[in-house]
Amino acid sequence: METVDAAHMRAMNCSILLKLIWKHHRISRAEISRITRMSRSTVSAIVTELLERGLVTETGIGPSNGGRRPMMLAFQEDAFSIIGFQISAHSVSAATLNLNGVVRRWATQPCKVLEQPAEALALVHTMIEEAAAQAFRENMPLIGVALAHPTVQEMEFASWENLLRERLTIPVYLDSDAHFGALAELWWNQESEPRHVGYFQLSETLGFGLLIRDEQKSYGVSGQLGKLLHETEAKIQSLHERIGEKAARPRKLSEIFEAAAAGDVSAEEWINAAAEPLALTLYNAQTLLQLDRMVIGGLWRSQTSRLKTLVAQLEAIHGQAGAVPVNEWLVPSFRGDQQVALGGGTRVLERMLEDLSLFPAKTNRGRARDYSGEDPFLTLD
Repeated sequence: METVDAAHMRAMNCSILLKLIWKHHRISRAEISRITRMSRSTVSAIVTELLERGLVTETGIGPSNGGRRPMMLAFQEDAFSIIGFQISAHSVSAATLNLNGVVRRWATQPCKVLEQPAEALALVHTMIEEAAAQAFRENMPLIGVALAHPTVQEMEFASWENLLRERLTIPVYLDSDAHFGALAELWWNQESEPRHVGYFQLSETLGFGLLIRDEQKSYGVSGQLGKLLHETEAKIQSLHERIGEKAARPRKLSEIFEAAAAGDVSAEEWINAAAEPLALTLYNAQTLLQLDRMVIGGLWRSQTSRLKTLVAQLEAIHGQAGAVPVNEWLVPSFRGDQQVALGGGTRVLERMLEDLSLFPAKTNRGRARDYSGEDPFLTLD
């Protein structure tokens, strides 16, 4: 029987090896042993378990480094599926990913989430069922779910995580849309490798997620930056109410942007007025935090150029221009509408690479599956 310390050490070694193979895509046992300084017997034992779980496969003989040519290992990125949700005020969106962050399916359904939370949760259930059934048919069973909620509505969605965990036999994670957007930026944006990322989710509500290296922090509801966000949101809401007074019904933010693009002068005036407090918030946030990158997500993503111009003007007025030009540190989200849901799926992957026990137990992927039954990794009442 393993002692607690021995079991903990083995779990840590499993995580180290799994992440190493995932990162390198193709690597030999000898190279793993050299990089990690683990004994070859330890590496061999862990690799055997990863092979049995279907997470790793042997891909053939690699080049020789002077001795016997090694058998190469590769991570099975299509072994399983994960799903990330973005819950917004007017819709529910879901991205089904493989284990390398590739979006295999994308779905968006309209829903009055804040007004009809029970119906929204039922819609999430349905979308999970559909995604799980499709993933199982493709021999990529669904093994984890993450939901991104609007940052300022955290309390309204707190119960969703437990409700879903009661119905599913797979891990479920819940966090703010801004945090997940920042996580996707750090993991998947290949254009550069920032260490300090701020993500503004700017839609009907405002949220901010901050990732410093691997340490996640929230400034959405407290602190100096939280105060700025609340003040900015109040100003924009006041502008929004004025539009409602002039129109037959209050306009959604998406409708305002569409109207402005079509030449609606009042909509353009509203965007100009709302952009000023947003730009001031971005300027103050960067002055305070000095991030490598500030990312604009949500509906305001399309207005990034306008916001850059206003921030540059503020820098000139206050003489606070940083070493990095605003055109470099203030950028639109690189995955657009899918970034937050991608970040949700990334949270699942991140947790699973840290803990091998979260993956399903041993499986033989060489056998044909019987798709007439239920997915053994998913149970919905």
